[in-house]
Amino acid sequence: MLSRRSLRYAGLFPGAIAFILALFTWRYGFLANQFQFQLLYWMVLSTMLVIWVRPMLSKRQGYRDPLVIEAISLTPILPGQTGRVLYEGTSWAARAESYSEAIAPQQTVYVLEQQGTTLVVTALLQSQ
Repeated sequence: MLSRRSLRYAGLFPGAIAFILALFTWRYGFLANQFQFQLLYWMVLSTMLVIWVRPMLSKRQGYRDPLVIEAISLTPILPGQTGRVLYEGTSWAARAESYSEAIAPQQTVYVLEQQGTTLVVTALLQSQ
């Protein structure tokens, strides 16, 4: 899903197309007295521009709030195996970053990255 931030300039596309169409009409007399065709060209070009540019704006799908990096382990995460963690209110499959690290249930962990539907986590260091 596209975020509101990634489409903040999408509303400018129809206006930009209208401006370009007005310049062509003024400079070259292109469709000068045919408002219906100007409207049709504007609609087609604006739609094509939004469809063409939208995939470029949606490349940031993996964005997550950087302030939410902690999760709680729900099941034990054994070395080399996956377990479950509670992250942003949802249960996710997770594996430990290190293949020698075991994480106990109900332990706070850091989420380092997301690989598909699996989170890579590491145990939160306990301060003494």
